[in-house]
Amino acid sequence: MKRTKRILVGLMVSIMLTTMVPALGLADNAGLTENDTQTITVSPQTLEKNRLILELEEDVQNIISLEKLDGKDRTAYNKAVLKFLKKWKGIEINAADINSSRAITSKVLGVSAIGQETIYYCGPASAKQLLNYKNITTNPNDNRPATQSNLASDLNTSSSAGTPFPGTWESTLEDWTPWNWHTLWSPSKSDLKYYVRINCVADLPTICDTHMDDSNGYLPGYTTESWHYVTADGWRDDGITEEVHYVDPNRYKSQAFGAHWVSYDLMANLVADRGIVW
Repeated sequence: MKRTKRILVGLMVSIMLTTMVPALGLADNAGLTENDTQTITVSPQTLEKNRLILELEEDVQNIISLEKLDGKDRTAYNKAVLKFLKKWKGIEINAADINSSRAITSKVLGVSAIGQETIYYCGPASAKQLLNYKNITTNPNDNRPATQSNLASDLNTSSSAGTPFPGTWESTLEDWTPWNWHTLWSPSKSDLKYYVRINCVADLPTICDTHMDDSNGYLPGYTTESWHYVTADGWRDDGITEEVHYVDPNRYKSQAFGAHWVSYDLMANLVADRGIVW
């Protein structure tokens, strides 16, 4: 899988280079409601270019997903690769036009906030938010309900150490969902932007394991050193402002709980000591 993924991503990068460059402490428990809506105005020409970029990324993700679903029979996978090459060979998208237009490129999945059941359940709660978004309520292999305690057991979450990273994140999400999952230590800003975006195009949230302190910075609602999981479910990039959208399950801090926008620079600093699950 890893070799195939590298080949496909390399193929995508090759095409893009020739055609475009796309872009726990306790506190009050009042809860927090935020309005994350925005008005997006984009010219029809730019919309079409952005649509092609997202369509290309989605096609790559579909091919990657096919490898696991296809099993030992490679027929569907091989056909998908040939179809991909035929479809995208020679397609040209001028990145300079997109960047100079300052058009807002944005996608937010709309993950619902689910409060973590204990102060050390941010990992299981972030996974629960992901499963809830995909309408997964039971484990397809053993019919266990998708409770935070069951997810905590699978993720080896403990009161003393929280949820380890990378730990069993890949095997746990692959056990509960039909998709391939990967962990990445210390992703760069460009890594973070790419994987959050391609996951959103594939209608999948991304798990972010953050380390907040005076050096790395803090997510909204935090002022002291914390190790904390959140669920990223969107991005926006207008050529000037680059932000990631995430949902925080920490119901113990009213200014933290719920949906927020933060800069990619900040989130990249926060996950540099840990990583992401995509």
